[in-house]
Amino acid sequence: MNNLPDSTEITTIFLDNKLQVQRFAAYVAIPFKLLPNDVCCPLFDIVTKLDYLRLQKEVIEVLKTLKFIETTVNAENNRWFKVCIMPYSKHEDMIDGEGITFDRY
Repeated sequence: MNNLPDSTEITTIFLDNKLQVQRFAAYVAIPFKLLPNDVCCPLFDIVTKLDYLRLQKEVIEVLKTLKFIETTVNAENNRWFKVCIMPYSKHEDMIDGEGITFDRY
């Protein structure tokens, strides 16, 4: 699981239940300006290049409903991303946070 985010070309951010960054792919700087010291910081304190005003609302909704959300959003320089927000768990019947993927197209 540790190598998966870095082995694909899909930007991935993992959040804990407090919506703090736990892990992210190295090239995540495309939609977010994440640095290694941003681990354990709230996602919404980090600068984003996305035109995605409802991101925080949708991240909270996925955590409450446990149903994934998929949408398309624009970023600066007219770049588009397919975004998928989904809950994840490490243990059976226990949600540990969320994964957010950004697939550029």
